Amino acid sequence: MPSENTQYGLKNRLILSSIEASGENLYTLRLKHISGKTSYLHICFISEDIVRFHYSSEDDFDLYHPNVHLEFANFEDTQITTSLRTESEAIQWIDSKNLSLKITPDLLQVQIYNKEGKLLSSDEPGLGFWSGDLDYSDNTEVRCYKQYSTSPLIYGLGDKTGSINRWGRRFRNAPLDALGYDSEFTDPLYKDIPFYIEMNPETKNAHGIFFDNFNEKFFDFGRERKPSPYYYFGAEAGDLNYYFINGPEIKTVVSNYLELTGKPEPVPSFTFGYLASGMSYTENCHPEEPERRRQDLPNAADKLLETFKRFKDKNIPATAFHLSSGYIQDTNGQRQQFEWNTDKFPDPADFSKQAKELGVELCANVKPVLLTSHPLYKEAIEKNLFIEKPSAMSNEQSALVVDYWGGQGSYLDFRKQQTQAWWTEKLKTEILANGICGIWNDNNEYEIFEPHQAQGHTMEMPLIMAKLAYKAFCEHRDEVLIPTLRSGQAVSTTPQDDMLPWILSRSGYSGIQKYAQTWTGDNNSSWKSLQYDNAILASMGLSGLIHAGCDIGGFWGETPSSELLLRWIQNGVFTPRFCIHSYKEIPTEPDLYEATEPEHFKIIQKFMALRNELIPYLEEQSKLASDSGIPIMRPTVYDFQDEAETYEQSFEYIFGDKYFVAPIYEPAAKTREFYLPGKGQTWTHYFTGEKFQGGQKLKLDINLENIPVLTRD
Repeated sequence: MPSENTQYGLKNRLILSSIEASGENLYTLRLKHISGKTSYLHICFISEDIVRFHYSSEDDFDLYHPNVHLEFANFEDTQITTSLRTESEAIQWIDSKNLSLKITPDLLQVQIYNKEGKLLSSDEPGLGFWSGDLDYSDNTEVRCYKQYSTSPLIYGLGDKTGSINRWGRRFRNAPLDALGYDSEFTDPLYKDIPFYIEMNPETKNAHGIFFDNFNEKFFDFGRERKPSPYYYFGAEAGDLNYYFINGPEIKTVVSNYLELTGKPEPVPSFTFGYLASGMSYTENCHPEEPERRRQDLPNAADKLLETFKRFKDKNIPATAFHLSSGYIQDTNGQRQQFEWNTDKFPDPADFSKQAKELGVELCANVKPVLLTSHPLYKEAIEKNLFIEKPSAMSNEQSALVVDYWGGQGSYLDFRKQQTQAWWTEKLKTEILANGICGIWNDNNEYEIFEPHQAQGHTMEMPLIMAKLAYKAFCEHRDEVLIPTLRSGQAVSTTPQDDMLPWILSRSGYSGIQKYAQTWTGDNNSSWKSLQYDNAILASMGLSGLIHAGCDIGGFWGETPSSELLLRWIQNGVFTPRFCIHSYKEIPTEPDLYEATEPEHFKIIQKFMALRNELIPYLEEQSKLASDSGIPIMRPTVYDFQDEAETYEQSFEYIFGDKYFVAPIYEPAAKTREFYLPGKGQTWTHYFTGEKFQGGQKLKLDINLENIPVLTRD
């Protein structure tokens, strides 16, 4: 029998048949559908403030299904006390110390109340656990509809574009290579972070939802119908499996989310300095004309060392450099993983050694695909390392072959033990053994359009890939770096940094922060990107992606003007990750306009020096993030939840525990208006020394020398 149609859409006729305690803090609800089908809802208290809801057609609850990467060991379920009670009309309640769940049997509805009896979250009756397979045999979609009376504020979801408040928009979580994206409107981008924070603007209570499902997902925050009593989220397949994370403070929600998915590990101090990068340093073709070969890179190693020395001589020293994939680009222009181009880099180990002597650490780009022309492709086929075709399509050659950058190739299936072992060993022997301390996982969105046997797991691949890079570094450290130190041979001038993994990943799923730093991807060179990238980064901070930044100056598009580059560098100094990166024939560098705009360059030199001065501060803030889950860069609402003026504040942010930052994102700007939060607090302008009271709108005169940065007194 088809689901009942209402003015708001489909309605599942789910009726509660029974509820029983299935474990210490686990309850199993047996549900009957009007069609006669049976399904199950498992409610599990992970802590006093985190409740898991797992809806399935099978009575098969497993704490580690579907996600074995979660940090359940952080929670002691023996410390949780829950009880079941019955109210009149067969309404059931599950009570814990901080929460009470009200379960209405027909139509099934679950509501969550706090210990004061205030309603925090409510399902739409009959729609809280919607599954297409109850009515349509070929429909694998699942959805959850949440009621609201006052339009809520929605924050998070990782690297999403637009304003900081997500209400009124619809998003897809389907990672893709979003080259040159519009930072106000493009969706989706590179990552799948299915975690958002809902806050009631009237009660100011906040809670989080982590929708743990590796399939393509969607979130509709009041976009589909107006007026409507609900918003919803769902996935194309898999179980409806999500975690309710109690607040009421946003800080508490974020902290609890990181307890569940993992806090970021400490990172090397040099990653807080100027991270230089650029495709054209190692490419042998023009970025916009792939067939036009460049003849000026027979030895990219020497040219890069000259660049590092130039930066040092001009007082804009780089502390690290990202080695883009040109280092593995063969004479046909194809990128062959782990196969160094020895014309460009005759001796990779010696190149790394000389870079270290100049104070520059290296991070090498790797991609999860072997082209069919790769020297090791046949070996990888024999070892069964790749994602395979659907079993019905399998033949003697079962590996799925897809179009990839530079030709055709196959994606590595990192779920396979043999792939994990092979990849880890290659990272150690071809990257880390050459003195390179950073691993850069790139183009790892697993954007596959054909059917395959890893269906429903591609969004897990970047997480496993980062975990393997982390593992490879730790093994190399224990096997090589520590014995070298003990023998009295210095590895670098900062041996303590050599002990910390440096992993970078463009794509990722919730939990990626445990292993890797990240960035906003291939942004555009524009004032608009400078403006909206800050909202993306603040959102990423709320979503657990602590060590993040953007490509300063823009990755794609026209070369930034001198003023745009200056303003972007001034802004970037006050972000967790300070990287200048581009895909331009002439790379974007701090001294790009030294000859034509020498006054601009002098200001840039001062800000580059300021970034180095901030490294100890960033180390402190990084430790806070590791210990307590406090984001380094976050929207003002995180710190000032009681001030309504912060709820939509998208283009100013808090940087660490000290700074309020208001970037300049308009050319030739003479003034900057913004709301300064912190009622009752005094702030001091970092550059001018002027003092201001928080809790008011300001309009400051500005010049090219600085941007509004205010410190808490």
